[in-house]
Amino acid sequence: DQKAAEANGGQFINRIRSNFMLSHLPIIIMAHLGKSVLPGKDDMVSAYIPKPIRPAQLHNVLLELLVQETPENFPTQIFNNNTHQLFELDERMAERLPLRILLAEDNIVNQKVALSMLARVGYRADVAANGLEVLSALNGMTYDVILMDIQMPEMSGVEATQIIRERYDEASRPRIIAMTANALSGDRKRFLDAGMDDYVPKPVRVEELVEALWRSSPGGIPADALLNGLSQDNGRNEMLFHFDEEEPEEHLDAACEKSVDLDVLRSMVGANQSELIRELVNIYLDDAHTNLIALEAAADARNLKALMASCHEFKGASANVGATELARRCRVLEYNAKEGRLDDVPVLFAAIKDEFSRVERFFRHFLRQES
Repeated sequence: DQKAAEANGGQFINRIRSNFMLSHLPIIIMAHLGKSVLPGKDDMVSAYIPKPIRPAQLHNVLLELLVQETPENFPTQIFNNNTHQLFELDERMAERLPLRILLAEDNIVNQKVALSMLARVGYRADVAANGLEVLSALNGMTYDVILMDIQMPEMSGVEATQIIRERYDEASRPRIIAMTANALSGDRKRFLDAGMDDYVPKPVRVEELVEALWRSSPGGIPADALLNGLSQDNGRNEMLFHFDEEEPEEHLDAACEKSVDLDVLRSMVGANQSELIRELVNIYLDDAHTNLIALEAAADARNLKALMASCHEFKGASANVGATELARRCRVLEYNAKEGRLDDVPVLFAAIKDEFSRVERFFRHFLRQES
């Protein structure tokens, strides 16, 4: 807690970092909006999260900190490093930084989430569903930025990037920002080595996306130019990661209630986008059944490549709608397929189906309540 961390001038943090047995442990500071946070201690703190704490925020921060393997992955902060305050979005960013954007993404839910994020800061984007469509779009239009998914059918994002680098010189080509659900410690280096200019992990967070757009601008304009600290009298503005609590539904069992965190989806597309959220949920449910059929077929055929692809797509879509446990189970199956471990596939697939049944019940109930 922030108050405990600030006691005695932050000496508690100093003692942790100076203790040989504890120095490697990540430290997460929980702080209220707009409060100054431990100036001079950034190099000792692994992450900051705002109060009131949301389960999805805490889960994502813990996941990022605990699965990473190397020091360069720290810190994971959602505070402005200079002011130690939370951000609010600039709806006129597109006027201040005009960019022609191409979104390369094959999953419809992910497309709509990304387009909604861009719209929140004033951008519209064209959409390509695979690498071949990216190359075709570039033949007819000049783009400043491509938001490039990695795993796409027909031609991957990496293949498309390599062709773009060959066809266009450095000054005229678009900046390419990789977007992928893989979040391993070496991914950023791997994508940069493949010719991409930047990397944003999925599920994409709004503040990470806009920071990447600023970095892609001529001269690398800093993200601080976009993100303004929240003032004490600015309570009417929509704030990232801060929404009204949902009342639990009496006739949903506890497991169903915990299967989805709608704040994840709201933080991506905007808390007031009720119609868009319903649309995304409907699309997700329709696609999920197709994904499950593809997963089962790949598992029965012991087709590792198809199994990895189906898991990857289902994982990304589930994470975007707040089904974090389902996404985690997909991630485990994807990893086993990648490692060639087929013995556990039936059990892991059954676990995915079991969790999806809870997710589906949650969303069906949600849609009835919203209609």
